[in-house]
Amino acid sequence: CNMVDDNCNGITDEGCDTPGLVDSDADGTPDEYDCMPTNSDIYPGALEGCNGVDDDCDGVTDEPGTYDCQEYYEDNDSDGYGAGAASCQCGATATYPVMQTGDCNDGLSQISPVAIETCNEIDDDCDGQTDEGLNCGGPGPGPGDTAQVCYPGPSNAYDVCFPLVDKASVSSAAYNWPSLAGSPNAAWYAHPQRFIDLASVDAALPIAANFTLSEFAQDWKGQWAVVRPEMVEKWQAIRAALGVPLYINSGFRSPGYNSGLDGAATYSRHMYGDAGDVQTGGATSLQSIADQCTNQNAYFIKVYTGHVHCDWRDVPLGSDFWPTATKPGGNYFNAEPPVWGDVPAPDADQWRVGRTLHLSARWTGFDEGIPLVTWIVTPPEASIGSVWSGQTSLDVPLDRAGLWTIEWDIGGVMRGLIEHQVN
Repeated sequence: CNMVDDNCNGITDEGCDTPGLVDSDADGTPDEYDCMPTNSDIYPGALEGCNGVDDDCDGVTDEPGTYDCQEYYEDNDSDGYGAGAASCQCGATATYPVMQTGDCNDGLSQISPVAIETCNEIDDDCDGQTDEGLNCGGPGPGPGDTAQVCYPGPSNAYDVCFPLVDKASVSSAAYNWPSLAGSPNAAWYAHPQRFIDLASVDAALPIAANFTLSEFAQDWKGQWAVVRPEMVEKWQAIRAALGVPLYINSGFRSPGYNSGLDGAATYSRHMYGDAGDVQTGGATSLQSIADQCTNQNAYFIKVYTGHVHCDWRDVPLGSDFWPTATKPGGNYFNAEPPVWGDVPAPDADQWRVGRTLHLSARWTGFDEGIPLVTWIVTPPEASIGSVWSGQTSLDVPLDRAGLWTIEWDIGGVMRGLIEHQVN
């Protein structure tokens, strides 16, 4: 009750016993702000229900994204993906059973986010690009000829191509992928069937404006490599957005090399060519890299003390390295234990002026090193907290009474908040 719109809903001092303001239905909103002043279930901020009523007084009835209202998209070509704006359908009366959007052509069922890109000058897979990853009439072997993989190259023309060898030509025991027999979504971890033979190509060739093949694959991690063009596109976009060089700590790993790393994930996406461990040599913060990975729709992001892991494991498998694989859509099967982390809150009797709190982060599931732990400590009556980054534990001297707030972040994956009134 301070004549300020504290909760940013466009109403000041709602619910306060303010002289001159009447709340007929006692719902906490004065009549002059209430679109239905005689109904206590209808007021600004109420949960929207599927009932044909503007419950929250925002001028829209049964809008998508609110309580008891499911978003649906019209699917005219019955390919499982919808287009256009979402419609709100309530309960069993739903007429649009498609809940996935992203269809760039809702009139042709062969065009959808999970379609296979072909040489037809059409964006088959709705990713904003046409004939990507293919050499359609350009130099070198074309579709139907020698198996190959093509990358954007310096001019983004997908004219930098490398021949691929079949898995039957690979005899090394280091290329035995872990089994996922019986998994309902094992297609996400299908074993690659073709590889780039690093011993027979020029790995120094640029596969994007700012990257060479050798940055993502080195023969000492495996002579035969899988480097997905879809991932290279993402890292190039991140490089352009940050405006500083990116250094790839780790790209492709053969299963044998991966298994020899201490703590490496058994089903690491590095073995499937769509993961990268990256840093900028201090030119930017690690969090800025993670933010750009988010902008590029990375499925999984972990921030470590020396690098950021980003992978695009949910991008459908390409026919270059997986010639017989279907291109699955939806959620993938995560064969790894879940990432977990927290910071135990100190006992109540430790919150006293003159005491020092000792806080320690704990975690599991960070298989490539120590996660970056960030702390923000805001003492009483302070508008901005102090930030510590890179420390897995923190000592906080309690030098004043009042409400202390401690925020923590573990690897950009787990976050939490500790608040306590210090006496």
